[in-house]
Amino acid sequence: MGRFDFGTASMLGLVVAGWVAVAGCGSDSGDSPAGESVTSPLSTSVEVPPVARPLDVGTFVGDPCALLDEFQRRELGLPRTQAREATCDLRADGETADSSTYLRLVIFEDVGLTGQYAQCGTVDCSQWSVDQVDGYPVIRAPDEMIAEYGSCKIFLGVADDASVAVIDVVVDPSAGGPDCERADRVAGMVLATLR
Repeated sequence: MGRFDFGTASMLGLVVAGWVAVAGCGSDSGDSPAGESVTSPLSTSVEVPPVARPLDVGTFVGDPCALLDEFQRRELGLPRTQAREATCDLRADGETADSSTYLRLVIFEDVGLTGQYAQCGTVDCSQWSVDQVDGYPVIRAPDEMIAEYGSCKIFLGVADDASVAVIDVVVDPSAGGPDCERADRVAGMVLATLR
């Protein structure tokens, strides 16, 4: 891990901007116990699972970093925050805004998983899948950059018409694919805050 050169940093910035602007696909068959993964590949004709116990994320739009409290951010090793609109970037101490490792939360107050999936016409969603975190549906949305560097992007369905993107940007060319362990953990923390 380390710092990008300018060209790589610019490319990742564009990819992350695309991740935030574009969203997921999904279907799920059956229930799974909390914390267990039930991943199913997505196709072009998919039903996104409804959110059985909707949560209100609207009160966090003005302060998206409050989705994680100070203790949780320190536990993750990401105590520094920078918020703008409905987006929160979390970084380790000493990391700068151009750092190649950070975590981003984006609140979509009026866009649920079905709305995220509807945007699949603008990007390749062939590797996207539906899963669950603590009983709530998520869309796992890997792309070429994620596969190459070991980052992770998920969309957490908190209501049928609201979602939270968790984008864990870690640049590790030796990762061999997406690593969603921290993103899943953060999704669970977000759910705990919203309950």
